Amino acid sequence: MRIKILAVWCLTIFIAAHSQENWTLNYDSANFGFFVLDYQSYDFEGGHFIQFPYHKELNAYSIPFLIQYNAPIDSGNVTFLYEATLDTIFSASIWWMGRGRILFPDSLDAPSEFSRDSTLRVHPFKILNLKHMDEISDSLFHVKADSAWLSVRELSILREFDEQASLFRVMVYLYAPSVGMFNPAAAKWIVFLYRGQPIAGVEPFEESVSGFQLKQNYPNPFNPATKLSFTVPHLNQPAELLVYDALGRKVRNLLNGSVSQTRIEVTWDGKNNTGQPVSPGLYLAVLKAGQYTQTIKMMLVE
Repeated sequence: MRIKILAVWCLTIFIAAHSQENWTLNYDSANFGFFVLDYQSYDFEGGHFIQFPYHKELNAYSIPFLIQYNAPIDSGNVTFLYEATLDTIFSASIWWMGRGRILFPDSLDAPSEFSRDSTLRVHPFKILNLKHMDEISDSLFHVKADSAWLSVRELSILREFDEQASLFRVMVYLYAPSVGMFNPAAAKWIVFLYRGQPIAGVEPFEESVSGFQLKQNYPNPFNPATKLSFTVPHLNQPAELLVYDALGRKVRNLLNGSVSQTRIEVTWDGKNNTGQPVSPGLYLAVLKAGQYTQTIKMMLVE
């Protein structure tokens, strides 16, 4: 009996690892993944991964979707396209008082092929929620969309999307295959994932051979304050340490001038330049010193 249990356990680990090998991300591609969940129970029903060549002219801070929504007279559809090439990422039919289905892809990686990590805490650069019809109230929609995201947040594959150098983005979409009368039993949550090339200056946290280094803030996530430290190779080195929000707007100047020592530590109190507290969310700390730039991600929580 012990041998049989061990064999089943090994097979489970092999299947999960095999699926995650199929989700091989790289920085030369636009990397899209998504998960399908039941609307009511949030049960995970499978996932899909697809890659396309990355185009530098894309807005690096957004998800490069071109969304075509054709509201049904009798039948309609919704299609998510890669903006640069118009390749299909996801497509599904919609019926008036009927029941559509997912058309692309025609199959998903099964839930059993994914592993979970209960200690995993990923922090996307941006999370968007989207619905096309007034199936449910906006307030209920956002609450349920947050629950859909939390139900897949521990999937181990998310670690690949949430690398230090990437601005990992998420979109939670309510797919209602039947309109005219909302059918909760047929509806699905589609949780899209996207990772493209790293933003210029956003680098993995590593020791810097040049002597410049912006270390990860601590604590992170934080509330109400966090400490940031950086090193420069020379005294009187002109340096700037700035904080930006997820939309790229400057929030706070933490330092701007020549430094009198090679190791500097500053505290950000979660306030903007006018002294007002900022909203919880993802922020970027950017160190600029001469030609050197490095960025880290910080999460302010409630």
